[in-house]
Amino acid sequence: MTQQPNRKPMIIVIALFALPVVVAKLFLALNWYEGGVTNRGQLLPVETNYQSLAIENPAPGKWQLVYAMPKDCMAACQKDIELLKNSVTALGRKQDRVEPVILVKPEVSEAVQQQLKASGFLIQTANSQLPITTGASAIADPLGNWVLSYQQRLIAQEQIQTSRDRLLDVKKLLKMSKVG
Repeated sequence: MTQQPNRKPMIIVIALFALPVVVAKLFLALNWYEGGVTNRGQLLPVETNYQSLAIENPAPGKWQLVYAMPKDCMAACQKDIELLKNSVTALGRKQDRVEPVILVKPEVSEAVQQQLKASGFLIQTANSQLPITTGASAIADPLGNWVLSYQQRLIAQEQIQTSRDRLLDVKKLLKMSKVG
């Protein structure tokens, strides 16, 4: 009588070592892994700053949430401006380190600019071509370098999500930064 070797323990050991590889491959194939990305906005090229755009830095020494206002500010634009202001307020005790900035085209009326200033925004006229589209936003560091950009969203839920993403990024930048 010959005894059949028991292969069950060997199969279990092989499965235990193969399972993590299979799970990792599954994560990569289904795009569940974000490859070390911690920022939610789009990184801008290093050379993107106020000086290269021929725009005066409206708040040197402070972080800035920048919004490129379209010529005609409709409902989506007004919601973006409201969310930008709310983002600064949501920073709590760190809000004194951040300034909301609105870049306007020269065609925007003086009355609209005064209304925005009264709401607590810094207004800067932008004559040059911007690295972000009108209706989009960005984060600028205290030295005037533009760091991250966020695309324009027209649907209210997407606007809110973009605002949350921008807030998380600016909180992270403020936490890591000793400047501004």
